[in-house]
Amino acid sequence: MYALPKTVIDNLITAVLVLDNDLLVTYANPAAEQLFCQSSRRLRGHSFTKLVKQSSIDLFVVKETIKNGQGLTDSDVTLEINGRQRKVELSASRLIYEHCTSILLEIRTISHQQRISNELSQKEQQHAARELVRRLAHEIKNPLGGLRGAAQLLEKMLPDPSLKEYT
Repeated sequence: MYALPKTVIDNLITAVLVLDNDLLVTYANPAAEQLFCQSSRRLRGHSFTKLVKQSSIDLFVVKETIKNGQGLTDSDVTLEINGRQRKVELSASRLIYEHCTSILLEIRTISHQQRISNELSQKEQQHAARELVRRLAHEIKNPLGGLRGAAQLLEKMLPDPSLKEYT
């Protein structure tokens, strides 16, 4: 790897891992070190499947997808890293470098701001649904009130008391 591209990758806020065909880490940038709470030196040689205790995405499917030459992106992945569940966006692609095929894995944690934005959006949707139900109830109640008033007037005008039960 040339000095400039390595410098660029090392300064990304996206965690970047390079995995070999056995899903062993061969490279980790500083953002990956921070995500996994381990130095790059300690991450190298470890299996990605052991670093991530649980995943909502099948890592062997990722491996097969890459082997077939296709990339993979999922914006809603849950990984368990160091006992903590983390929501991340995960992108995997095939990396061919110096005649070796590897997997380039990019992991972006879903930010606190994005979670807040999602929660606000859900609250707005709930508020809109409540308002719709309230208006619908009002529209149903209005005609029923008119029918009830008409039935009460009709009840007063009926001469036979046995007919009053129908009103």
